[in-house]
Amino acid sequence: MFSVKSSEIHGVNQYVTLHRESLAHRDDFWRAQGEALVWRTPFSEIFSEDMEKGRFTWFGGGILNPLDSLLGVDPAAKALEVYEGEEQVGEWTFGELFHRAMEFHLFFAANGVKPQDRVALYLPNSLDYVAALFALTAFSATAVPLLVRYPGSFIARVAADCGARLLVLDDSSDDSEYKQRCDVISQLVEQGIVYTGQVEKKSANPGYFSKEMVIPFPSEAPLFLYYHSTGAEKPKGYAFCAGGFPVHTRYSYRFLINEGTRGPGTLVFKGELTSVPGMAYGIWGALLNGDALVVNTQEGTMTMALIDALAARETSTWFMVTPSGFGSMKASLEHTDILMKNRYEKVLLFGDVVSPRMARYLGQNVAASSDRVLTLYMQRQTGVAV
Repeated sequence: MFSVKSSEIHGVNQYVTLHRESLAHRDDFWRAQGEALVWRTPFSEIFSEDMEKGRFTWFGGGILNPLDSLLGVDPAAKALEVYEGEEQVGEWTFGELFHRAMEFHLFFAANGVKPQDRVALYLPNSLDYVAALFALTAFSATAVPLLVRYPGSFIARVAADCGARLLVLDDSSDDSEYKQRCDVISQLVEQGIVYTGQVEKKSANPGYFSKEMVIPFPSEAPLFLYYHSTGAEKPKGYAFCAGGFPVHTRYSYRFLINEGTRGPGTLVFKGELTSVPGMAYGIWGALLNGDALVVNTQEGTMTMALIDALAARETSTWFMVTPSGFGSMKASLEHTDILMKNRYEKVLLFGDVVSPRMARYLGQNVAASSDRVLTLYMQRQTGVAV
């Protein structure tokens, strides 16, 4: 059986070596990673592909639900903190997260959601977004996360293309542009629109997810579908299946971000949770590893006050940002009173390829060293075009 010692993983060069081992000893390597999750039915094969049909399957024959790995977590442990710019607007323990997820679960059940249904989530970064995602996962229903910057007409086409049973909108948002997009959607989509404000908040605990009530996913079933706009009439989508995505996510998070350790830590996440990296590293990777997650809901500037507050934490050893946010982040870093040089153990980037100028700046001024500035990708490795 292939095994990895945490002491052997110390940065990019060692991670490259680990990647080569995964190719040279594929089945043994990925069997060890897959067995880190809780499987209702063990998988019978590691990987299979049908190039004629353009399909591949990880951990074939297996049945699991990612929530199984979280059912035994301490309900009092911190799970999420949410900021709007520099103001903290919410904080949830795992118990509170599952409480709200159960409220969504009851709401979805009342609206006819069944296993393998698709439910589109057009929601800003929020606690409710994570709760809704977990509720769908407990149903073995497929989430369709949608980036809030996409126009309403595109969202309507996606809802039709994926056959969504429901399209969930946030009716409490103060963002005027988001509200306008939602108005467009309500005119184009005739049925199936629901709002987060309709999800009843129960004063009494509505219960806690148990192994008996969580419906598992077959390996080949999509955990979520991701669509992005190409300007074409038909939206371009990718399916991320339950067999491969959680295993690959947990593996990448644990060995690249946490270097073989397990939480608690704090992952500072600047970006959209509804993106593929957001799903991978902002939600599933962090929470499956037992880490707390700090989310900034505001697009644009990562404010100086928030950087000051987070930099002062001993647990804030990872900083994640999109390359497009580099300019505003650089300006904030240059004006903060906190000593930022080598402040973060590593800096994680996702989305676009990082420029040499940005990598040098981050390596010299923020990360522990230049080889601790890392770019993360998920889509090409685990997504299948739909």
